[in-house]
Amino acid sequence: GLSQYSSDPHTEWELSTYSTRDQVLEAVRNLRYKGGNTFTGLALTHVLEQNLKAEAGARLEAEKLVILLTDGKSQDDANLAAQTLKHLGIEIFAIGVKNADEAELRQVASEPLELTVYNVLDFPLLSSLVGKLTRVLCTRIKEKSNKET
Repeated sequence: GLSQYSSDPHTEWELSTYSTRDQVLEAVRNLRYKGGNTFTGLALTHVLEQNLKAEAGARLEAEKLVILLTDGKSQDDANLAAQTLKHLGIEIFAIGVKNADEAELRQVASEPLELTVYNVLDFPLLSSLVGKLTRVLCTRIKEKSNKET
């Protein structure tokens, strides 16, 4: 699933919207960047309340991961919302672009920070993270699944 935010979070698509990798990649290619404010706390709350529900395609038995991508410093309390998600067992990966606040990324991300915090200077450089982030996400999901069985 994917939600964009500025001052008003908006779900672009739900977890159950697409069933193939190609469909997701096509949706990402057609995505239009939403500029504006940076209410990260509101966005994290939106994801919890709207996107991580069974009606949106979330499966009870599946690991819950949020990848936060931001290009600025939050204008609201991102830490409080992040702590709520983490308390519920939802792992947060924080990716900063351009003017993102490194301290805030480290505050909202789950431990260990060396695996969950990333920062790049510009949007085109995000592609350099794909391989590493994919490996880290898959490893984390496998580790968490093994602990529960």
